[in-house]
Amino acid sequence: NSLMMTMLPTNSIYQMDCFEFFRQIDDNSINLVIADPPYYTTQWIKRKYWGEQVKELAGIKNIARFEADWDKFDSEEAYQQFTDKWISEFYRVLKPKGTIFVHSILSGEWTGLPNVIYSLKQNKFKMLNMINWLKPNGQPNLAGVRFAFCSEQILWACKETDEGKMTFNYQRLKTMNNGKQMRDFWRIPTEPSEYEHPSPKPIKLAKIMIEASSNEKDLVLDCFMGTGTTAVASIMLNRNYIGCDNNQDYIKICQKRINGLPNTKLEQFMEL
Repeated sequence: NSLMMTMLPTNSIYQMDCFEFFRQIDDNSINLVIADPPYYTTQWIKRKYWGEQVKELAGIKNIARFEADWDKFDSEEAYQQFTDKWISEFYRVLKPKGTIFVHSILSGEWTGLPNVIYSLKQNKFKMLNMINWLKPNGQPNLAGVRFAFCSEQILWACKETDEGKMTFNYQRLKTMNNGKQMRDFWRIPTEPSEYEHPSPKPIKLAKIMIEASSNEKDLVLDCFMGTGTTAVASIMLNRNYIGCDNNQDYIKICQKRINGLPNTKLEQFMEL
């Protein structure tokens, strides 16, 4: 299925670097972006305390530490430059008044969330909401030196221009939420995953974003596809999708999930 909006066939996931991928996406061609980028938290593991004591605790409690090569950067400056670059590309490819959801967290080094907010602001995005995703089954704090991390932030922003009309399906969301306004506080458990990925996101998260900010047949973009949650949710909701990941193993997971989709009715999202 090929749309005139990109130089690549849509409803496909490509194994390539995101910046190589962006070069083949036209300006003002995407309705909605969902981004789950590197958080830059892996630098903690360099510390002796994390490397020894917490590793031992993780083994005792059978809890996996977050660690991935794609989350490692030489410095915060390098991470900021990377973030500025992909956010500017998303601004370019979004249609006027198109919106972007970005998964992020505030790390103990004051990195991650502040870097993303800075880049969104520098690239003239209009901030709409900071959604708080509560994970009632979140992992405990292994070192016992902080409150347990049981929430993540999702930034929702708009490509602010003088033209276009922003899509926000308020009534649809209200119907999905038992007739109540959808709040910016979403209580959604993490899901067990059979796939080798350190931070897969629940399908329900992607479905809410897609229902909120796109219409059927619209084009949804994700250039950090991971295990393909955005693509799976797009298919379930009758949207077109396109995306990439530079990890061959993740691409295989995406294809496996897409090929195994059942033909079932969508569940309702209750009382968020």
